[in-house]
Amino acid sequence: MDEFQFTFSDKVAIERRVSSLENKIDLLNNRIAKYSKGCNPRPWKLQAIERFQDRIIGYQDELDILNDELTNYVYVKPQAEDAWSVTVRSKELSDGTPFGMAKLSIVDSIFDDTYVEGDNLKVRTTATKRKSNGAYKSWSSNFTVVDGVTDDGITTFNFGSSSLGTMLDKYDTVTVSVFNEFGDTIFSQVV
Repeated sequence: MDEFQFTFSDKVAIERRVSSLENKIDLLNNRIAKYSKGCNPRPWKLQAIERFQDRIIGYQDELDILNDELTNYVYVKPQAEDAWSVTVRSKELSDGTPFGMAKLSIVDSIFDDTYVEGDNLKVRTTATKRKSNGAYKSWSSNFTVVDGVTDDGITTFNFGSSSLGTMLDKYDTVTVSVFNEFGDTIFSQVV
């Protein structure tokens, strides 16, 4: 037997319907106030007011049912997305060459398929700096990250090179972009 689940999308749909009903009730109350102006409303206005009141009663009944149903969704939270972060550092090798190291961490959400453990990822680091003549100079370097380590739901990839070290030491900004196997950018961060 299938078990009923209280999903976030159902909660949002109910909240939208509640909002719609509340707006309709407000609109009808405004019409009643408008038609009730004056000492002696005309008979057709009284009939319209009665129809509006009947519709409000119907909307209010549905609103009460939906508000009762929303109590079942109190603990339903939005579906989480994958969380991404990149940390970088540079150190100098014994020959004086800067060596950059980066750590890409992904908290994989079961509700978001942007990244799934085992996916092949490509990383591009792009460095830019402004030259003395005002023009910009940029430099990119690509990495294929493999064999990430997953611990407690967090997958970590480590990568580095002397190119990344030079970027970190000699350029104004460095951006790390992550691509899926189809070449789509799925994350980007200025470091």
